[in-house]
Amino acid sequence: MAKGKKTVTIDVTQGEVSDEKSMALVSYVSDKKLPDITTEDIIATVGPVFRDIEMWKQKVSEIVVTSSEDSEAMKLAGEARKVILKIRTGLKKQIDEKKLQIKTDRIDPIKREYDGWGDMFDFIEGMLKGVEKDLRDKEEYAKNLLKKEQDELRETRRILAEPFRTFMPPMVDIALLSQEDFDKALDTAKLAFEGDKLRREKEQKEALEREEENSKLKIINSRINLLSSMNFKFEDGDYFYGGDSIKVSSAMIKEMSVEDFNTYVESVESQIREIEKENKGKEERERVQAAEAADKKRKIIMDRISKIDCAKIEKDGLYLDIYGIGKEFLIDYESIYGFTDEAATEYLHKTNLSTSKKILDLEKKKEEAEQLRLERLEIARKAKEDAERLALVKDEADRKAAMSDKNKLKAIADDVHELKKEINNNYSLTSDSGRTIFSRVINDLKLIVEFIDSKIK
Repeated sequence: MAKGKKTVTIDVTQGEVSDEKSMALVSYVSDKKLPDITTEDIIATVGPVFRDIEMWKQKVSEIVVTSSEDSEAMKLAGEARKVILKIRTGLKKQIDEKKLQIKTDRIDPIKREYDGWGDMFDFIEGMLKGVEKDLRDKEEYAKNLLKKEQDELRETRRILAEPFRTFMPPMVDIALLSQEDFDKALDTAKLAFEGDKLRREKEQKEALEREEENSKLKIINSRINLLSSMNFKFEDGDYFYGGDSIKVSSAMIKEMSVEDFNTYVESVESQIREIEKENKGKEERERVQAAEAADKKRKIIMDRISKIDCAKIEKDGLYLDIYGIGKEFLIDYESIYGFTDEAATEYLHKTNLSTSKKILDLEKKKEEAEQLRLERLEIARKAKEDAERLALVKDEADRKAAMSDKNKLKAIADDVHELKKEINNNYSLTSDSGRTIFSRVINDLKLIVEFIDSKIK
């Protein structure tokens, strides 16, 4: 012990404890460094059990079971195991009660006391469970021996039945079968295995035959696809290229070897190249001829269109487009081209006459519309002048109405004077009587003006 460390000696029996086991317990508990009272309490509680463990181990070793027929020894081991179990559970109950008295939410050393009780029980429990296990093994000797024998028998039979496992009875423990029942099941599985083997061999043979047939069909289909890619056409069971230039019969496709067919295809490809070369030349000549014909046709159409007045070319045909009237469909291009020269000349003449008439009618309508517009403008101008004159007259009347009597008289004198001047300037009489009357009117108007002026001064 370290210097200054207090040595604790606990009595675990009726008197002073000095045996080796008790001292070992004291040393184990002291190493936990718990408070003295807790250390003493732990040793007092578990000491009797700890001290007797070696005795129990000795008694357990004296129980010997060597045969599954030794029922007395197995019974004795079972009873002893129950005693040890009772001691262990009783000790656990005691220690649990001790731990309940300790508050675990407090700081050390209270928590160390709680853990100390737990560690002590774990230590003793491990020893007791070891004793219990030895007793359980002796108690269940016959059961374990039977299980061992069944396991060995099961493995032996499993090895025998493994090749035929698929055909053995399902969900059956073969170790529990009698030897007679196992032999019957094994024989039945062997027969089923042989039958299945024959069936699989038959299926394999049939599959091989199908595979060979499929292989032939694949070769035939590949040859047919090859001919189709080379533009061969199927007709009456055979394949033809370029009408009947080259023929490949169905018998050749089905019966020729791979090497012979490939050689034949090479020769056919050579023939096709010659045919294609010839066809290409022919197509080129036809293309040139078609281009020349199309150009000629285009020139004829354009020549005829150029002779039509006000013609407008659209995608779907020729239209008449006169400003002020709008577009009007005339004819499609094929019809223009389809005319004979004589018919085309007649069509162009009639169309242009009709166009000229439409233009003249349009010009006439424009002139009439312009004349109508000018007349309406003149009427509007006169109406405007009349309105302006009336407005002036009204304004003058309003102005005069607002004058004083003196101003009104002066305005009358001015108007009379202006009237005299206008008459004098605009009228000339030739007869004597006319000149006499004219002079009298002029003089009277003058006298009126002089009269008014004399009165308003």
